[in-house]
Amino acid sequence: DARTDLVKCPSPGCTLRVVVADPTAVEKCDCGCGFSFCSQCKGPWHYLGECDDIPELSAKWLTWMEQGREQQSGDLDERAAERFAEFKRRYEEQMADEQWKVAHCKCCPKCMRPVEKT
Repeated sequence: DARTDLVKCPSPGCTLRVVVADPTAVEKCDCGCGFSFCSQCKGPWHYLGECDDIPELSAKWLTWMEQGREQQSGDLDERAAERFAEFKRRYEEQMADEQWKVAHCKCCPKCMRPVEKT
């Protein structure tokens, strides 16, 4: 019998499962690895959006941060532009790190942290 109240963590390299109260409901899952995700779409936890809307909303938000924000609120001051550039750099670095972990890491069977495959 497969347990329907267990949801596998989608974080790269994590093999943990989280118990959910209602397998048919959208629930926030806080995994032991530190990743919080949606029980239904397995994406990062989204507080108020529907699962199907998140990819489009994320793309719109990034576009707004790059272009629309300046149009809406006038020219970005230098400090805000630097903060956004740093945010974007960190986001891209984190995505590259996660892709590298998927290809080159597995979870340690003792501590469940990502370790490089041998």
